[in-house]
Amino acid sequence: MQYEDFDISIEAVAGRTYQVVVLHSPAGEAREMVDFPFDDLKLKLQLSQLENALLKSSGRSRREPSKTEQPVLAFGQALFEFLMHGEVGRRYAVSYDRCQQAGKGLRLKLRIQDPLLAALPWEFLYDQRFDHYLVLSQRTPLLRYLDLPRPLRPLHVTPPLRMLGMVASPNNLPRLDVAVEKARVEEALRDLRAGGLVELTWLEGQGWRDLQRAMRRGPWHLFHFIGHGGFDKGQQEGYLVFADRQGEAARMSATNLARLLGDHNPLRVVLLNSCEGGQSSGDVFSSTASTLVRSGIPCVVAMQYEITDAAAVEFARTFYESLADGLPTETAVSDARKSITFSRQNSLEWGTPVIFTHAPDGVLFTLAEAVAATSPPESTASGTPPSRPDAGQHPRGPRPKLPWRLNARGLPLIESWEQLQDVAELPPRIVWVRDQKEMALIPAGPFTMGTKEEDARKLSEWLPLQALLAETPQRTVLLPDYYMDVTPVTHAEYARFIAANPDHPVPMGTQPLSLPYAWDEKRRQPPEAVRHHPVVLVDWHSAAAYAQWAGKGLPSEEQWEKAARGSDGRLYPWGDQWDWQRCNSAERHHGGDFKNIQEWWAWWNPIKDAKESPGVFTSAVGAYPSGASPYGLLDMSGNVWEWCDAWYDAYPGSSAQHDDFGRKKRAVRGGSWYNLRYYARCADRYRLAPDDGDYNVGFRCASTAF
Repeated sequence: MQYEDFDISIEAVAGRTYQVVVLHSPAGEAREMVDFPFDDLKLKLQLSQLENALLKSSGRSRREPSKTEQPVLAFGQALFEFLMHGEVGRRYAVSYDRCQQAGKGLRLKLRIQDPLLAALPWEFLYDQRFDHYLVLSQRTPLLRYLDLPRPLRPLHVTPPLRMLGMVASPNNLPRLDVAVEKARVEEALRDLRAGGLVELTWLEGQGWRDLQRAMRRGPWHLFHFIGHGGFDKGQQEGYLVFADRQGEAARMSATNLARLLGDHNPLRVVLLNSCEGGQSSGDVFSSTASTLVRSGIPCVVAMQYEITDAAAVEFARTFYESLADGLPTETAVSDARKSITFSRQNSLEWGTPVIFTHAPDGVLFTLAEAVAATSPPESTASGTPPSRPDAGQHPRGPRPKLPWRLNARGLPLIESWEQLQDVAELPPRIVWVRDQKEMALIPAGPFTMGTKEEDARKLSEWLPLQALLAETPQRTVLLPDYYMDVTPVTHAEYARFIAANPDHPVPMGTQPLSLPYAWDEKRRQPPEAVRHHPVVLVDWHSAAAYAQWAGKGLPSEEQWEKAARGSDGRLYPWGDQWDWQRCNSAERHHGGDFKNIQEWWAWWNPIKDAKESPGVFTSAVGAYPSGASPYGLLDMSGNVWEWCDAWYDAYPGSSAQHDDFGRKKRAVRGGSWYNLRYYARCADRYRLAPDDGDYNVGFRCASTAF
């Protein structure tokens, strides 16, 4: 199953009022101010009824919801209507329909900033339109997503996956039948172990010292804990219960457990079969599960309520089986939930497991047997690149095939451009592992660059003639194969670079227009509302530093322009006809084309002269899919200017002159959200001093492929 993201954030505003923001979706962005439907007393009653319904649910078959299920369904419907209110709901409906038509799933990434809402059982979201709970369908999985400033790459593993199991049953707590508990897990994993996909080792001992010793003797890819747990309201933190040397209960706080497990880099999944491992209060990172994810473990599955043994075994069996098959985490959890419903009809325990993750595409492992493909997959781009030129245009000689590691979408994972040197056929799309950016192949061959002088002069009523002539003469340029990022680098992606380079300054600005994009200098994190917008307030040096860290480079002007306009000399990425609804330019905010330059000034002056921040004008990357270039690249027109690895100078053979020519300023391309449509042309050139970082300037990277 391939997924598109419906990335949604919930933030408290005042009282029971919340701001729900669609950060990214196939249908674009949206935001709504919504009142939470329950006061404290009513919420407490609803949650009590829901928990009772879970305990009482049985194997009764049904066509209509049973009396037991009614409060759960009603609560899930109320949560759905709160979350999908107004324009947010319309974006969700359009996104869902588009994904259905494309044969994809819509992955709901839920980023909850408010502790009260973080503690709610969102797994029971119910869409009345289709009469289904979202999490019971592979097409609409739900992730509690924690965006962390550290890069995560799938772990390449030669099977078997190594699992460490632990059962802790202290003498002074209700005793667990250790033999039975182990037998249940072994039964769940029987087929996987027989097939050589999973190797299970049981920890000898029940204390933290035993676990610490075992972690030193890894590597372990999976950790399965069976025992007691809870949530300490006084400390506002979850915990597990181990046993001390006398066999008595000894609490291990979530913080200390994270310290114990978090440094074990091969560990990708922790499953906590204990009470309240997914419960939180007072802090979104207070639950045991979220604390472990924050420590660096990519995926933690925990229980927010009690779960019966039969349901836990069924969940574990299907979950591990799906992971071993190479499925994304969310698909594995959806399948495991369904297994509970199939094996225990009318049970509501499928809603008890909670998944916390910071894996961007849900892929935790790439298994050796699963990646032996010797030919690249077909492109999934909205604009498929033209066929590669024949071998006569590429003086490379015969080259061997190279097996690729693949991600969940079947895209090759590339760690360095050297991997692309000796392959017989370059894949049209790849994922660059270091910064996790999707890149598109720009195939070798000629293209038309620049503007004819007569065409440039026709635009002089809108743009300075001196700058227009800097686009001349129009000429044919021949480029080899190369790759370009499909979208500009976002704030969230830039945060990985910042985390890896603790001495590098974060994007900052004091102008009113800069404030929505300025980072928290202490936390070294971007504002939540713009995490998936292009990063701005970065000068050329910072953009180049990011590219070097990622193992790529900034594009030349030639690379940038070909990626934007293709080989047919079109004016805009989508063709020769201007359409303001295909990109984020000044026309988009104005609501249509400007009649003349004076009308644009009348729109722009109040915004640039505002004494307070006038708001966010950039858009999430990829919000305008209809504006894609011939190679499927997005945001090549509008949104933000993009730094190039080029000085602003005259083209070869040009007679143009400009005061900024020479090694003074760096070229930027693409126009931005406050620029007119004429700046959004593929051939337009602008320039900025390398030390300038502005609220409408970002970048994307390129990589050679030869």
